[in-house]
Amino acid sequence: MKRPNVPFKPYPPIARHGVIGDRRTGALIAADGTLDWFCAPEFDGEPVFDALLDADEGGFCRLGPESPRLGSQRYLPGTTTLLTAWQETAKKGDVIELADVMASPEEKRAEVLCGQRIIIRRLRAKADANVIFALSPRRSFAAASAEPVSCENGAIFPFVDGTLGFWASFPTSLERDGAFATLTMRAGDEHWVVLGWHVRPQGWSAASANRVFAEAEKYWRDWSNRLDVSAGGTRATAVQRSALTVQLLSHVHHNCPVAALTSSLPERIGGDKNYDYRYAWIRDASLSLALVAHLGDAGEVQHYLSWLCTLNSTTEAPLQVCYRLDGNPYMDQENVKGVPGYENSHPVRRGNRAARQTQLGSMGFFADCTRIYLDRGGEWREEFWQLLKRAADFTCKHWKCKDSGVWELPEEAHYVASRVMSWVVLERAVYIAGKTGHTQETDHWRETAGAIHAEVMDKGWCEEKNAFRQRYHSDALDAAALLIPLMDFLPADHPRVAGTFAAIQRELMINGLVHRFDPASTLGGDQPPIGQFEGAFLPCVFWHAHALAKAGRCDEAEAILVKCEGIAGELGIFAEEADARRNIFLGNTPLLFSHVEYVRAVLALNEARARSARDTTNL
Repeated sequence: MKRPNVPFKPYPPIARHGVIGDRRTGALIAADGTLDWFCAPEFDGEPVFDALLDADEGGFCRLGPESPRLGSQRYLPGTTTLLTAWQETAKKGDVIELADVMASPEEKRAEVLCGQRIIIRRLRAKADANVIFALSPRRSFAAASAEPVSCENGAIFPFVDGTLGFWASFPTSLERDGAFATLTMRAGDEHWVVLGWHVRPQGWSAASANRVFAEAEKYWRDWSNRLDVSAGGTRATAVQRSALTVQLLSHVHHNCPVAALTSSLPERIGGDKNYDYRYAWIRDASLSLALVAHLGDAGEVQHYLSWLCTLNSTTEAPLQVCYRLDGNPYMDQENVKGVPGYENSHPVRRGNRAARQTQLGSMGFFADCTRIYLDRGGEWREEFWQLLKRAADFTCKHWKCKDSGVWELPEEAHYVASRVMSWVVLERAVYIAGKTGHTQETDHWRETAGAIHAEVMDKGWCEEKNAFRQRYHSDALDAAALLIPLMDFLPADHPRVAGTFAAIQRELMINGLVHRFDPASTLGGDQPPIGQFEGAFLPCVFWHAHALAKAGRCDEAEAILVKCEGIAGELGIFAEEADARRNIFLGNTPLLFSHVEYVRAVLALNEARARSARDTTNL
C-alpha cells in the first residue's frame, strides 16, 4: 500500500547525500533532511530506513522545512558532523540548520551504549520557520511487527529481531507506522531527536544529547588531527575528507572496511546492474588501509592485517575475494522481492556472488598494502609473513590459470591485469623478504615474477592497437591496464604505456572520464554502448589521472580531478561511477575504492609537480 503524502523528495541525486557513521554502521542523509538509508546493527545488517530504494513504502526519518526541498550540505572540518541548511528565498542567509552525527564511534563504549546504534539530530532556527518531523521505520523493507510502545517524549517500534527507538525534545503524534510533528520555530529555537537501533528513549534530554554529540565530534577531530595530509597541498582538506570517509567505513571491532555503505544503487538508471557492496573486499580494504598508513596511522593497518590472518577461504586461494564483516566467508546473493529499487532500477540485491570467484589479482593489493605498511614503520609480525608467503606460493602455482579478473566478469579468461597483479604479489614478497630476513625463500618467487613479466609483454600486447589488451587472444581494451604503470610493472613514461594511454583515451573515454571496458568486446552479444551500459568507473578515472601524473602530464591529470570534484560538489563524497554526459553519480556510495584512488591521484600529481619544479631549478 502506497504511503500517502510522502513528506520528502523521492530519490534525490546520489551526490546530494551526506554520510555519517559510528564505525559499526552508517547512514545516508539526503539534502532535504531525509535519513533514507540505515542498516543495523552492522554495515551489512538489514535496513531500518530504506526509502533510498523504495520511496513509496521504505522507511525514513525527515527533519527539516515543512515543504521538502534540497538544501546545501557541508561537514564541520575534521569531523563527520553533517550540516544541512536551508534558505528562504525572500531572505538572505540560512534560516534552518540541521546537524547529524552518530554517537560513540570509539572502540570502547560505556556499557549502557553497547548494542545501540544512535543517530543524533539537532535542528536550529535562525529565523521563524515551519518545520516537520516524520519518522516511519521499516525492517528488511517491512513494517513493524506490532504496535509501537509510547514512552515519555518518544516511542519504541518492535521488530522480530530488535527495536527502533526514538526520543524528541518536542511533542510528537504517534501512529501505527510512525511518529509525526509539525512545529513553528522561532529564531534561536533548538530541537533534538535521538533515534536508532535498540535506542531506549528514557533518560535522554537536550543536555545529554548535546554531550554525546560533542563527544562524537571530538573523536573524529582527534583522529583526523593525527593524520599528515600536508602532501595533499591545496587539496589537503579534500584528502582529509576522504581519509575520514575511509575511517568511517572501517568496522571498529572487525578491523576491516566495507566497500560501500549501500546496496543496489544502480550503475545504469532503470537497469539491473545493482549490487550489494556492504562487505569487505580484500582489494578495496587493502588499498584503503595502505592509504591510512601513508597518511600516518599504521596502527589501523596492523589491526587489519591481524584480521586477515584469522580468515578462512572457501576457495583454493589463501584469501577469497570478499568477506562478511565478521569474517564469515559465505554470502549467497539473492534478489529482494517486491522492492522497486532506486528510480525503478531493480532487482535489489542482498549478498554478493563475487565471494566464490577466483580473482588472482586480489592478493596483489594485499601484498602492496603490506609493503607500504612496512615502509611506513609498521610493526612486522611473523603471522603477516606466513600469510604473505602463502599468497606468494599460491601465485607461483596458479598464475597461469584463468580467473574472473579485477571486474568480477562472468567468463573466466587470461586477464592481463590479473597477470600484472600476480607479478605484484611476488615482487612485493621478494622485497619484504629482503627487509625481514627471509631471503632464502625468494628464488622461486623471483624466477616466477620474471616469467610473468615476460609473458605479459608478449601475449598481453596488441600491436594493432599499440596497447596492452584486456585478455590474451583478444583485441579488447581495459582500463585495468593502467595498473601497469601504477604498480611499477613498467615506468609511466614507457612507450608501451604511452600507447595504452592513447588507446584508452580513444576508445574508453567520454568527456574526459574513463570507462572500464567496451561492453560488446568484453561481454559479447547485443550490449548497450560505452556510456549507456554503465557509468565511468571512478577508480579507473582516478587511475587515469594518477598514471598521467606519473608520466609528467600534470595538466591532464589536474583537469580530470577538477571534473570529478565538480560532480561530487560541496561534500566531496565520491560514489562508484559517473554519467559522463549528465555529470551525475551512479552506483553505490560512498565507494571506498573511489576515495582511495582519488587521494592516490592527488598525491601523485603533487609529487609530479614538485619533481618538475626541482628539475627546472637544477637546469
